Amino acid sequence: MQTQERKIGRNRGKPRLWIEGDLLIEAGLPHRAQWVLIPHIDGLDIVRVQTEESKLDGRRVRKIAGTGARPIVDIAGSSLAPLATFGTPWDSVALHYEYGSGVIAVRFNENRNTHAK
Repeated sequence: MQTQERKIGRNRGKPRLWIEGDLLIEAGLPHRAQWVLIPHIDGLDIVRVQTEESKLDGRRVRKIAGTGARPIVDIAGSSLAPLATFGTPWDSVALHYEYGSGVIAVRFNENRNTHAK
């Protein structure tokens, strides 16, 4: 399992997670691949899907943006709410993935939380 860290940025005052490049390719999420965001009690999963529908099990189906050499996933605003565990502010997340799996587990990064009590 591979793990990388990403900071949570801000866009117009709302939280934003930007993932790009080799990490997505390695995880099996290339440019134009379809994906859904699945919330869990401990974070989110980005999961590759194949469908002709705009929704899958009530979740919006999205596509990897960017280019073949530089795919991009941009998650912002309320989609990141599951990462605000127990109302605690956070500033970074850990991204866990297996090569070619089509799944990235996005988890609250307790070791880097500058707001932890």
